[in-house]
Amino acid sequence: MAHSPQRPPSTWPRLALGGLALAVAFWLDLLSGSAPITAGDALGIALGRLPADADLARILLDFRLPRVLTALAAGMALPVAGALMQALFRNPLASPSELGVSAGASMGVALLLLGVQGGGLGFLFHSVGASWGMAGAASLGAMAVMAVISALAARVRQSATLLIAGLLISQLIAAGIGLLQWASGAESLRAFTFWGLGSLAGVDPTRLRLLLPLTALGLTASMALAKPLDGLALGEEGALSLGIRLKPLRLVLLFVASLLTAVITAFCGPIAFIALMVPHLARGLMRRTSHLIVLPACMLIGGALLLLCDAATQMPGGGGVLPINALTALIGAPVILAVVLRREKPGRSAP
Repeated sequence: MAHSPQRPPSTWPRLALGGLALAVAFWLDLLSGSAPITAGDALGIALGRLPADADLARILLDFRLPRVLTALAAGMALPVAGALMQALFRNPLASPSELGVSAGASMGVALLLLGVQGGGLGFLFHSVGASWGMAGAASLGAMAVMAVISALAARVRQSATLLIAGLLISQLIAAGIGLLQWASGAESLRAFTFWGLGSLAGVDPTRLRLLLPLTALGLTASMALAKPLDGLALGEEGALSLGIRLKPLRLVLLFVASLLTAVITAFCGPIAFIALMVPHLARGLMRRTSHLIVLPACMLIGGALLLLCDAATQMPGGGGVLPINALTALIGAPVILAVVLRREKPGRSAP
C-alpha cells in the first residue's frame, strides 16, 4: 500500500503565536520605565480617558509610546533588511552592515559630530537641532554608500564580488572614522560614542511621522519581492530560467534593504545583531525557507525581541537606562555562533 507524502505542518499557528508575542511585548514595553504606570492607566489613555494625573498621560503619549513604536519599527525593519541581503548573496552571514550602509551612516554622524561640530561649525549643528542634525547626517552617509553600491551592482555580475566590495568600503569608512576620532576633542568623541551605543528614546512624535511611513514603505516593498527572492535561492542560473532579471532585482533589493537600514540607523544609531540574527530564528521557528513566510516571521520575531530588549533596558536597579546594543549583542552573538557551528557539522554543505 502506497503511503502519501506527509504534508509539512502549517505555519499559520506559529505566525499567530508570533503575533501574540508581539502584542504582549508591546504592552510590557509600554508599561516599563521609571514612572509607575499601571495597565489600567495605559488602557484608559488608549481609549481616550485621561487619568486624574495629567503627567501620566504626557509621559505615556509623548515619551513612552514614541519609544515603543520606534522599537517596533526597528525590530521589524532591520531583520527584513538582513533577510533580503542573505537571500541576495546566498550567504547566511550577510547583512546590511557588510555592504557598508551602516558604516556610511556612522561616517555621516562622525563628520557632523567630530568634524563639523568639533571644527568650530557647531552653530550649524545646533541651528537644525541635535537629533535632526544627526538623523540627516546619518541618512546622507547611508545614501552615499548606497549610491556607490548600486553603481557597482550595475557593473558587477557576481554577488560575492559585490559583497567583498561592501566589506572593503566598510573598512575604508572605519579607517576614516578612526582618524576623525583621533583628531577630535573629548566632548565630541563622547557624543559620537553615545550615538554608537544605539538608542530608541530619541524619536519624538514629530520624527515618528517620518520614521513610520518610510519603514512601512520598505516593509511593503520587501513583501512584494518575496517570490523573486525564492527564485534567487535556486542560484543565478535557476533564477534566469524562471525569467527573473537579475540586475534590476539586485538593484531593487539593495535599495529596499538600504532604505530600511538607513532610516532606522539615522534615528536610532546602529542596532547590533538584529539584522543578522533574526532571519535565522525566523527560518528555524517557522521551519520554512519561503520568503512569503520568512519575511512576516522576521517582522513578528524581530519586533517582539527588540521590544523585550527595550523593556529590559528600562529596569536596571540604578535608575539609569542600559544601552540597547548591550542586550542585543548578548543575545545575538551566541545565536550567530550556534549557526556557524551548526553549519560546520560533518555532512552539512554550504548553500
